[in-house]
Amino acid sequence: MLRRCSLILVSMLLAACWFTGFVSAEVNIGLVDTKTVFESHPKAQQAKESMEQDMTKFQNMFQAKQEEIKTLKEKLDSATLLSDEEKEKQKKVINEKITEIMKYKEEISSELETKEQQLTKEIVDDIYAVISEIAKKKNLQLVMEKGSTLYAASGLDLTEDVMKMIEEKSQKSSNKSQDKN
Repeated sequence: MLRRCSLILVSMLLAACWFTGFVSAEVNIGLVDTKTVFESHPKAQQAKESMEQDMTKFQNMFQAKQEEIKTLKEKLDSATLLSDEEKEKQKKVINEKITEIMKYKEEISSELETKEQQLTKEIVDDIYAVISEIAKKKNLQLVMEKGSTLYAASGLDLTEDVMKMIEEKSQKSSNKSQDKN
């Protein structure tokens, strides 16, 4: 029993020494407001505009298909001289159009979601590459999301540095593409 207690005490002392040594080691930390960086990224506005254009195009096509179905239903409702067989054919056509429009909606929604994920991933990858580059230049061991930090000294915020570097890279790439033309 005494042996077990002394082993536990020695283990606790070793852990305390290790932890104290770990805490006293200098850790260079930086903070980045990734939401602000994302929203200010040059590609973010382009992505937003592209998605809005695609949504508008989809909505216009969807409305046109809905109008077509509405017109077919109105014709069917107003056609009193049609035989029961003709009415059934018309109902079948309408149901096929409804199925078609629902399938179209699912396909377009999936395409838009995939496109949004791809555009977002490109921007996020770009941001993390810049953060990594800045962290290496400043010899930082840790970069954290600013929004999840309760307190930090003002000198730790890298958000402006990240936004500047992204803007510089964006300008360089646009200058290169203009030079090629």
